Amino acid sequence: MISVVIPLYNKEAGIGQAIDSVLSQRFTDFELLVINDGSTDGSLSVVEHYDDERITVVTTQNRGVSAARNTGAAMAKHQWIAFLDADDWWAPEFLSEISSAIYNYPEKQWLATGRTHVYKNREWRYTHEFLPNEGEIGVVNYFSIIAKYLPAIHSSSAVLRKKFVLDAGGFCEQMKQYEDHELWLRLAVLEPLVFVNKPLSFYNKKSDQGASLKSLQFEDLLRYTRTFKTVYAALPTDDRYAFKKFCNRFLVPTFIKYKKTYTSKQIDTLYDSIKPMLTVSNRYMLKVIHIFPYVNLYNILKPFHRGN
Repeated sequence: MISVVIPLYNKEAGIGQAIDSVLSQRFTDFELLVINDGSTDGSLSVVEHYDDERITVVTTQNRGVSAARNTGAAMAKHQWIAFLDADDWWAPEFLSEISSAIYNYPEKQWLATGRTHVYKNREWRYTHEFLPNEGEIGVVNYFSIIAKYLPAIHSSSAVLRKKFVLDAGGFCEQMKQYEDHELWLRLAVLEPLVFVNKPLSFYNKKSDQGASLKSLQFEDLLRYTRTFKTVYAALPTDDRYAFKKFCNRFLVPTFIKYKKTYTSKQIDTLYDSIKPMLTVSNRYMLKVIHIFPYVNLYNILKPFHRGN
């Protein structure tokens, strides 16, 4: 009933735990597709030690996580796809709870569960005032949530109908960062998200090599902001206010943080792209930093920046 897709690239230390968490599921009607995206470490050797007929391993040239996820989605035999990153893991009830939610919301196309961010010395459970009550399942408005805080969905807590994700074009293969957030925006325009408010997914934040800590490439940010404009134009009036609030909360600190890594031409291109989404005061703020480039506005604004 469910196809599990794990994109794998040089995660030798984590892939075993990820696979173990899938094979330990109480719900057993699944296939597991491991898309080895040209790993150069011992990741593939770890996977090959497993002897389970439900596991299929496909090795491709290194094309990035989006291409690996899209490859798995296209290969999936079942109509529902659960994505799991190679260094994250699930609670044993993840798939059974998802199966129950699918049964209760048969017309919906995408779902997510609660998640826990696991750091070296602590854990943090994702919460939000607009989620269903603890332990309950409900439909949430994605745009109302991101207007105030982090998205309700993560790549390792996401379960989507195969046709839904493929018809939307899948993950953007040209993006290295924010590729999942970019897809969530495009899907959220189409319908609200079903959320299972139980701590069933675990997001590994122990490593200091995560994509969120890397410099955000200009091309990724530009593609992301162009999706903002497309999404905004497609939204009903009630959602536009919330989405524009998110855009300002995300774009201003991000622009300031990474501006010094871009060329003058790139800065001008980016500013022209994001300007329609900014409030008048934020447009003025970004102009000010051109006059006073050494003022550390990012540290001032960082407490309000919850998009990473």
